[in-house]
Amino acid sequence: MTPSKLPLWLVASLIANALLIGLLIGGGLKKSTTPTPQVSPNELQIARSIHDVLPEEARRSVRRQFQQALRATQPERREIRRLRRKLRRMLLAETYDQAAVAAIFAELRAADSAMRASLHEELIQQLGELSLEQRQSVLRDLGRDRRDAARRRRAPPPSPPDE
Repeated sequence: MTPSKLPLWLVASLIANALLIGLLIGGGLKKSTTPTPQVSPNELQIARSIHDVLPEEARRSVRRQFQQALRATQPERREIRRLRRKLRRMLLAETYDQAAVAAIFAELRAADSAMRASLHEELIQQLGELSLEQRQSVLRDLGRDRRDAARRRRAPPPSPPDE
């Protein structure tokens, strides 16, 4: 029996896709090994907005509370890093185990959800201590940041400087 030959375009496409997936996952997993918290920009932006509307003496307390909340999520963040390393090993294995990869993704979602729930509890407490005007300011801040981000995404790249 002669081995069947795959079309060249199919082989090239498979190789390109494998490289792209490897780069995306490798880049994302590489970032997860750093000790920085894996907190979404939304939670951080809400915390920053709360911080910005408060008088200086209250800011230290809020900063300390949010840092404590981040420390409290350390087990979940550690678990997320462990699961990402495990996922990376599974994706680099000779054989692909789809069920195991699906299970790891489910565990990642659960760990991420637990971490976010803890942070959300702290944000709920901090937002509850704000006046109506301060909460409105936080919302304006969040809306402005989203509009700015959307504007940056739509803007053409800057021109190279003339030399």
